[in-house]
Amino acid sequence: MKSSAWPRVLGLKLQAAAVCALLAVNTAYAQTLPSIPMGAARAGGYATDSILVRFKPSANASDKAQARGLVNAVSHRSYGLVRGLENMRLKAGQGVTDAVDKLSRLPFVEYAEPDFIVHKTATNDTYYGLIYAIENTGQVIGPSTDSQSGVVDADMDVVEAWLTQTGDPNQIIAVIDSGVQYDHEDLAANMWTNPGEIPNNGVDDDGNGFVDDVYGYDFHGSGANVDSEDSDPMDEDGHGTHVAGTICAQTDNGLGVAGVVKRCRVMALRFIGPNGGYTSDGVASLDYAVQMGAKVSNNSWGGGGFSPSLYAAIEAARDADHIFLAAAGNDNTDTDASAHYPSSYELTNVVSVAATDNRDNRADFSNYGAVSVDIGAPGKNIASTWIDNGYVWSSGTSMATPNVTGVVALIRSQNPGWNYQQVI
Repeated sequence: MKSSAWPRVLGLKLQAAAVCALLAVNTAYAQTLPSIPMGAARAGGYATDSILVRFKPSANASDKAQARGLVNAVSHRSYGLVRGLENMRLKAGQGVTDAVDKLSRLPFVEYAEPDFIVHKTATNDTYYGLIYAIENTGQVIGPSTDSQSGVVDADMDVVEAWLTQTGDPNQIIAVIDSGVQYDHEDLAANMWTNPGEIPNNGVDDDGNGFVDDVYGYDFHGSGANVDSEDSDPMDEDGHGTHVAGTICAQTDNGLGVAGVVKRCRVMALRFIGPNGGYTSDGVASLDYAVQMGAKVSNNSWGGGGFSPSLYAAIEAARDADHIFLAAAGNDNTDTDASAHYPSSYELTNVVSVAATDNRDNRADFSNYGAVSVDIGAPGKNIASTWIDNGYVWSSGTSMATPNVTGVVALIRSQNPGWNYQQVI
């Protein structure tokens, strides 16, 4: 979804000192709030001209060339995190399933898989709400048709935590999503910028393989959108900006919302567009995040089947002491019985997050699982930042995950010597 005017029309600035006025505004607008069509994660679907292939360590350049020739493909990208992994682009006339089958039979190929499509993990419930995740005073949230008073202290005790720790301004949090509006009035002060890059000079100043990657990178470039990959991770639909605001919106600045962690650096990584994103670009985003020093990433997305490539990338990130927070999904499903990826990967650095409401109940849309889901956090009626310097309210495990990401950032700030296992 491209930039929308309606969040600006609402003109709402959520401030703790104006609770009564905000409730009045909510009553006025509740019945007419349009939905944000983010949708729940949808299983199935893959790129028609892109596959992922992992070669065995014994494969040489001749073997790899033979593999590409066999399926009429060219090499598009390799990855630093996963040795031997390659994203191939198929030329016209070559089917994905046929290519995967042929390559899987080669003795020097470990596996081949489709480039699955993933989607932002959120419902389309966009109600006004106060930030009860930080401090729940029992306030009423939601429109008149779905309003609910909260339970006092059914929150994350963030206010109490701030008495001890507010965050480390040098800690990098990667938001792997639809991008981030990095010049948003409530986010700009807490955005990561690449210290080794000179903006807009057309040169890869720091030698990391990316030109002018000042705020992060836009990896949304698979399939028909291959030429759109560039250095500008600006958010076009709001989802990633909403996530970023929950984690680290600027506090005590007299406007907007407040993030769980007051001080951090949000790295903007875009790989999801209006119609979703591809696994290959998600792997590239995580690869970049780890390479550039992010020890934590927020992943409010899901879909597709089990991807050995994504699994291997998250596993390699684990070995770099990286925590991968993932939304559990919004299908009201037991993911012990029906897995949701990437949140269901059985890796020790993956934290799968379900959504709760302002009464500490599981949100009715949220997935659950005694084994596959690790924690619940506020994810219903969450107020946060939006594109065009806007603020909206949304619900989903997408909204719950950044609340936990913010807590992880506080813990890592308080205990910089801890490894990922100790933090989790």
